[in-house]
Amino acid sequence: NLLINGLQDISYASINSMNNLPKDRIIRIAYLFIKTKSNINDLKKSLKSSNHDITILKKVLLNKKTLSSQSDAKLSKYIYGKEVALINYLLLTNINNVSVNKVILAILKDWKIPKLPINGKDIIKYKKINGPEVGIKLKEIEKWWIRKNFIPDRKECLKKLEFF
Repeated sequence: NLLINGLQDISYASINSMNNLPKDRIIRIAYLFIKTKSNINDLKKSLKSSNHDITILKKVLLNKKTLSSQSDAKLSKYIYGKEVALINYLLLTNINNVSVNKVILAILKDWKIPKLPINGKDIIKYKKINGPEVGIKLKEIEKWWIRKNFIPDRKECLKKLEFF
């Protein structure tokens, strides 16, 4: 029985291009899963790995968006975290035969993920609402803040809250 179902069908060229990948176990396993078109739900059965590794692999395999700009890189790192965003970028640049962009790579490695400057307590205080509406308003503000490239500070977020 093979480690990953479908591995027997992988092309020699695909195996050969693995040499261009970083020597990282998670990146290489994700690459094999993509190349064999294996079912993501078979990960746990196919591999005897830690739950952490399985979680990272699933996130990487579900995220197939190639990063082509600094804002894409920041968004990916904000949503998926450093580890997943970096693995995903290195993996997809290899698969798509695209050169690694040093600026995007630096963002994925070094950019400090910002924290949304407001929270649910602010929504309750300034919007005078409770329950599920708080989360909905917070998500709306977060989407706006992300579109503004994570730049608005607490004061600007609270001001914008008046319009949501």
